[in-house]
Amino acid sequence: FGDRDRGRVLVLQLGAEPPQAPADHLRDKAEERDRDPREEPEPRLQPELFVYSFPVRVYFENTDAGGVVYHGEYLKFLERARTEWLRHLGFDHQNLARNHRIVFVVTQAVADFLKPARLDDNLAVSVQLESLGKVRCVFVQEIRRDDELLVRAKITVACVTGEHFKPAEIPEALRRKMQASLQ
Repeated sequence: FGDRDRGRVLVLQLGAEPPQAPADHLRDKAEERDRDPREEPEPRLQPELFVYSFPVRVYFENTDAGGVVYHGEYLKFLERARTEWLRHLGFDHQNLARNHRIVFVVTQAVADFLKPARLDDNLAVSVQLESLGKVRCVFVQEIRRDDELLVRAKITVACVTGEHFKPAEIPEALRRKMQASLQ
């Protein structure tokens, strides 16, 4: 993977802990303690199957007057993670618009804001495809700070023509890759 694949696809059997030797655990704790909080965030394992996780750092521009992330910014984080997930599959929005004359639009977004994120927090924004139709797909996404769940969202996206915004089928090559992420 190159720079374009900053996130990682993480597969972990539900309920199973990743194997780790005792010495590794102690070394990881020491490294975590010594890490500069301003370092670039590292993707973390999440216990879901077939999840793409994209690291995001909270900047001053993302916060409100109270020093916490403004609620609209979380939607940007979710969009950014879905865009990087698409790139991870080998596709990008500009290519899809140019070569297939389609774009993706959000048709529904439901979010539960559970806890606030703050300036300089390192967050992990996950993308998991929940369902896939010919034109629509549903994503379940989470925003976490370490193991702490901050936001849970369900986003419905539709594929439409770029010119008239009429429903269009998801291109077959992309659909195959999306289908593989469901299994």
